[in-house]
Amino acid sequence: RGAASMTRVAVTGVAGSLGARLVERLAREPSIDRIIGIDRRAPAVRSPKLGFHDLDVRDERLCRVLRDERVSQVYHLAWVVEPTHRPDEEHDVNVKGTENVLSGVLACGANQFIYVSDAMAYGAYADNPPALTETDPLRGNPDFQYACDKAFVEGIVASFARAHPSVIVSVLRPAIIVGPEFDNYLTRLLGMPVTLADRAGAASLQFLHADDAVEALWLVLQKRAGGAFNLAGPGSVPFDEIARILDVRVAKLPGIVAHAVARALWMARLPNSAPPSILAFARHSWLLSCGKAERILGFKPAHSSAEALDAFALGAGRGRPRR
Repeated sequence: RGAASMTRVAVTGVAGSLGARLVERLAREPSIDRIIGIDRRAPAVRSPKLGFHDLDVRDERLCRVLRDERVSQVYHLAWVVEPTHRPDEEHDVNVKGTENVLSGVLACGANQFIYVSDAMAYGAYADNPPALTETDPLRGNPDFQYACDKAFVEGIVASFARAHPSVIVSVLRPAIIVGPEFDNYLTRLLGMPVTLADRAGAASLQFLHADDAVEALWLVLQKRAGGAFNLAGPGSVPFDEIARILDVRVAKLPGIVAHAVARALWMARLPNSAPPSILAFARHSWLLSCGKAERILGFKPAHSSAEALDAFALGAGRGRPRR
């Protein structure tokens, strides 16, 4: 079956920045008859193809909704992106939510499940290879909830794929997604006027323009491609150059001091503060090799990592683009 049969697609996390853009992309496709959006808040995007259901992904009614809507493909984007001081609640939403969505996939007889993971699932470690491939282990840093849960849930998804070979299971591992008016916790963290760094060294980072991320999401559906795919714009941006583009100051401190300061800010619950464990992702490399996505999906990002960051900086009304 090809794109012509892909008619009724569900999207969890439809109110998020990526979910809304995905709806806009799917709505333009003549082969898509209906989009079923799942979230706890209504999306800003509107389309006659979109039917919205106000549901927590853990809600037992989700299976019935997917079955009644006769969903054929499911995108799972719903996730607690913003760190909270309630790790058990985060874990519950991320894990039980995914398990419930997978139950819904079986209930409605969907033929494809697409899970949006994250490059952070690999973890940030000093012994990472120069470019991580899809076969490298997922070692999401155990003290950073977001990365740890992404890796943990990938294990659940992999088990589901083995148990249900008739369902195409696709996993996308994007680098940091950015773009004009793209708002989430990580983009707000990037936009803070001062950022902490370990003076012992800093990593180069990869970025993925939101438009390219959405195109990859469409391609994996169109190609009916199973398996895992790394996604990033070509090239990478050194940490100091990121600071220059975003016009932010970097406070380079000894590692133990940077960690202590970050922890104090986090425990004080200041806006946009982060668990100190996120510092590892600015210190150690977690760069991706993205050749598989190009070979199998035909995915060629329209924006490099630097261009994606430029677009975010300009869209946020700050920063100095690369010359």
